[in-house]
Amino acid sequence: MSETKKNIALIMSILLCFALFSGSFAMGESIDPALSDARFKDKTWEQVVDTFVSEHGLTEYNIAAGYLNLVTGEEHYYNGTEFMNTGSMYKVPLNMYYAEKVSSGEYTMDTPIWGRTYKDLQEGTLIYSDNDMAITLWKYAFGTFYNYQVAMCPYLGIDDPDKVDSTYYLSDNYYTPPMVICFLKELWNNPDRYPGILDCMNEADPQHWFES
Repeated sequence: MSETKKNIALIMSILLCFALFSGSFAMGESIDPALSDARFKDKTWEQVVDTFVSEHGLTEYNIAAGYLNLVTGEEHYYNGTEFMNTGSMYKVPLNMYYAEKVSSGEYTMDTPIWGRTYKDLQEGTLIYSDNDMAITLWKYAFGTFYNYQVAMCPYLGIDDPDKVDSTYYLSDNYYTPPMVICFLKELWNNPDRYPGILDCMNEADPQHWFES
């Protein structure tokens, strides 16, 4: 498995734990393998999550999680219907929209978008998480925030934009765990359809992604 695929597999495995609590692992702090074995060996998903939630004083209001095992297909959710602030994860499906146009030949990586090439904007949003560049991308293609949110629905597994919970339209980064699993799974299964995205994600400070 390539390093890029290992990284996105890890993203999908540890996806969407949203909580502010004390006593979490410090940036860069490694986890002792023996401790890891004791915490997870012979335990179900529910047992692992319940222990974590209890240890850190969390509730259904401040944590949601999704797990997908890319080898076995095993899939689990904790508070799977809850919308949570997913930070900059919204920049992935936004770029999937553009990258798909590149693979179809409608755009190229050098297509100008308000004075920048798409390649510049892809790297700026996915590697450096530039919010202004992300706004440029959705405004250029969709004009209004509502149109942009509707256009993202297929990547998030939303069949009917009119029936999704209204929370979805409050912000560009409020997703449920299955929504994020949906677009990451699509990216994993069809990487050639979305040129450049996995390369950018792999470059986006992977040490801090996974050690935090």
